[in-house]
Amino acid sequence: MKVTVEEMNTVKKKLHVEIPATQVTKEMNKEFNKLKKGTKVKGFRPGKAPRSLLERMYGKNVRADLALKLVNDTYQDAIKQSGLEIIGSPNIDPSELKADESYLYDMTVEIQPEIGPVDFKGLTLEKKVHNASDAQVDLQIRMLQKRMAETELVEEDRVAIEQDLILIDYEGFHNGNPHPGLEKTQNMLYKIGVGAITKEFDDQVIGMRKGDSKDITVTFPKDFQNKALANTTIRFYVTLNEIRKEKLPEINDELASKAGPFKTLTQLKDSIRANLDQGYAKHAERELYELIYKQLLERTSFEVPDVYVKAQLDAYVEEFKASLTQNNKTMEDEGLTQEMLEEKYHDMAQKEAARYLLVNQIIQQEKLELSDEDLEKELNDVTGNSESALEEIKKFYKNNPDRFEMFKQTLIQKQAMQLIKDNNLVKVIAADLTDTESAETVPAQS
Repeated sequence: MKVTVEEMNTVKKKLHVEIPATQVTKEMNKEFNKLKKGTKVKGFRPGKAPRSLLERMYGKNVRADLALKLVNDTYQDAIKQSGLEIIGSPNIDPSELKADESYLYDMTVEIQPEIGPVDFKGLTLEKKVHNASDAQVDLQIRMLQKRMAETELVEEDRVAIEQDLILIDYEGFHNGNPHPGLEKTQNMLYKIGVGAITKEFDDQVIGMRKGDSKDITVTFPKDFQNKALANTTIRFYVTLNEIRKEKLPEINDELASKAGPFKTLTQLKDSIRANLDQGYAKHAERELYELIYKQLLERTSFEVPDVYVKAQLDAYVEEFKASLTQNNKTMEDEGLTQEMLEEKYHDMAQKEAARYLLVNQIIQQEKLELSDEDLEKELNDVTGNSESALEEIKKFYKNNPDRFEMFKQTLIQKQAMQLIKDNNLVKVIAADLTDTESAETVPAQS
């Protein structure tokens, strides 16, 4: 067997495999001998049909099956003979087999990129930090107040206005026929002004009184999120049964105690501030990582194998599909196809795969390892130092070794990023919402 390697790029190679004619002929003879013994041909005793007749009757199928057999029998040896350490599965392009001729087929493979030492020192980095303001905490309190609002019946005889909560019966028709999904519904609670159906619908409900019935015509826009209603005119038959209004609770210690394990409003505000600050800190860290990756990739040039891009792309697509399922939606509901999702996430997958390879190179060159103590500490942190939760997560990882390896890989990648931060100075920028900045250069902190 002869194997030649064609360089497609630094990570992709095409192997041209040639199986000698003598081997092809030998295997072909074996196949026809087996066929001759096991095939009954009218007019001939078992096993006595001439080869020429068998070739006319079964030659095409025999050659196709033999081509597949030759590929399966030889492709692993061909890879070994090439001397390449391939990643992923080869993409084999078989050809048509011809009698008494060498059999040729091609195989595209990928190898790890040769990245070389990564210089991660002397980066120009900055980290924006932001602490929650009193105004932001107050905004969260007001949002909580609205979520905890109760409703009370409007006793006075008045028309429905924006922000009212109303109980309505409705049914939707298109061209005089009930429209699927808009079947007759009774006593649906509906808030005017948020556009739950459309603003056009809300505008026509305003002014109705308790007991009123009304025909409301709505033309849904072409880009309406529910594709079944997009660019469709619906006639709603609506009856208003009741008008309610929101009653906001007082912002005080009682509200705090109902919102969680808080005795005072001050404790609630302190908790909200801590959560906001934690979110800002995570956002600042993500921005810093983006800056690190950007500068390292500018310094380090390498091609990313498709196998890594595809793995990351598949993960993004499956994650998106899972989110749809959780919301009881389908790809068809969103007007999406597999190809559209792959196109949408391809560049993100390419970037993420490059980052993975880059950090992995740093892990190898710096000989970073995850100690048992580091692993145990991280598991304790994840489980909040709960012994029962710790046992549960250990049991889970024992039964899911692939997930455990991903968990350990994430931890050692964090070590690599910490090493980079420890070897650089970071300009820490205190920024408010208007992005007014004051800066001070200090050693990077975790």
